Amino acid sequence: MVNRWVTFDCYGTLVDWLSGMRTALDAVGVNEDDREELLAVYQVQEMVVKARGWQTYREILEVGLNQASKITGVHLGPNDAATVAEAWGDWPVFPDVPDAMQALRDNGWKPVILTDGDDEFWERTKLELTFDFDKVITSNGAGGFKPDLAPYHRFRKEIDGSDIWVHAANSWIHDMLPTARLGIPSVWLDRDQTGHPDGLADRHIYDATSLPAALADLMEAGPKAKR
Repeated sequence: MVNRWVTFDCYGTLVDWLSGMRTALDAVGVNEDDREELLAVYQVQEMVVKARGWQTYREILEVGLNQASKITGVHLGPNDAATVAEAWGDWPVFPDVPDAMQALRDNGWKPVILTDGDDEFWERTKLELTFDFDKVITSNGAGGFKPDLAPYHRFRKEIDGSDIWVHAANSWIHDMLPTARLGIPSVWLDRDQTGHPDGLADRHIYDATSLPAALADLMEAGPKAKR
């Protein structure tokens, strides 16, 4: 029997990391304008920190936030970055996700987590979920962070060559670019609406509610040619 796998990025795709970070920064007294500037620079610094080699995600958050604070001049107290990092267990699941996951199961898909979060991150996050995954690959197991190809190679080794595999995620840089490079069919669940060109993705949607139909259409019509 051919399995149908759909791999998901977790934070930003299924879990609303941006809302969670905003709430945590509000709690340490960062005002709204400074908060948005800090988060924009943090997203770049996160990639810089990851490029130094594997670290826990808690460390990445702390170091990345402190570096963003220095660059922007947005004040963070000595323990504020650690406090924000500790709050990841409170990051909310997007409300459209549970029903979409059930619909995927009903349609014969096997959902998988393919995340840059580490084991500790995942153990806390899964407590907030009302649905299960057939496999979970964290940065510990993959030995690298997206957009590095190691997480994708790791999952490919775990499935049969005849299986169907589609990747669904929000991040254009961390997910759409590497899957296009590897020829993995993809659905861009574009929650951030960044304006990046959508030619790398096989399907482009804006909410998880649309995911079951996008996958069904992809299976019927087939992936479009990569540009």
